[in-house]
Amino acid sequence: MQALTNLTNSIIPGFSHLERVEESTCIQAEQPDQGIAQLANAIAKGAPEAGAPFWRLRVWGMLIWQPVYLAILSAYRLQTSIDNFEQLTLKQTAHYTLGYQLPENSRTIHHDSIDEAIDQLAPALTTLCQGYAEALCEQMPVRQPLLMAILADTLFTTLEHLINQNILVISDHNKAQWLFQQGQKWCQLMNLTVPKTAQRLLVQETSFQRKTCCLIYRCHGAKECANCPRLVAKQKDPIAL
Repeated sequence: MQALTNLTNSIIPGFSHLERVEESTCIQAEQPDQGIAQLANAIAKGAPEAGAPFWRLRVWGMLIWQPVYLAILSAYRLQTSIDNFEQLTLKQTAHYTLGYQLPENSRTIHHDSIDEAIDQLAPALTTLCQGYAEALCEQMPVRQPLLMAILADTLFTTLEHLINQNILVISDHNKAQWLFQQGQKWCQLMNLTVPKTAQRLLVQETSFQRKTCCLIYRCHGAKECANCPRLVAKQKDPIAL
């Protein structure tokens, strides 16, 4: 476990395993309702101008980003899976989540191959995110298929970001093809629909274009992300947006 927390903390300070998360700041996987409500309230207060559509997608993004990073880093960098991963606890800091905790008896399990590690991690990540989605849908009006589409996008964008930062070093000279194959693998194991936009990786060998929009542009002083689908739509019909 120490190797994993050293790795995550070296990438993002504070992104590390914690011995204890205060009850007032934790989002527990098995009972996430109270933590999600508190996070949603903090996000709404921090960006009141963005409205409910942004708030709920921001909450979802805060719930899944650390689990996705942990799963990918464990598999590709350490070739391990995480015991009791579906019982992960997140730490909330204001309108953000940073830091995590696993049960005391959790351990990392080394595998003979990256694929074996992914085979173990993907179902646990699915269970974890499904629990978050169900809890979020009970509290806020949001379609679960949209949340799953965002999760699929997040898998692709996280893989791509870690490659671009040389945190994941791949031997395949065709980065776009590798990204498609690995993103597709995670999606299939997690019963997620592969984003249609991912096909461009094979045809154009370009960067990944997200299928979903996080609505960050609704916040004062913000604009669309570089891989936002709205940018493509603007190029096609600038008047429509």
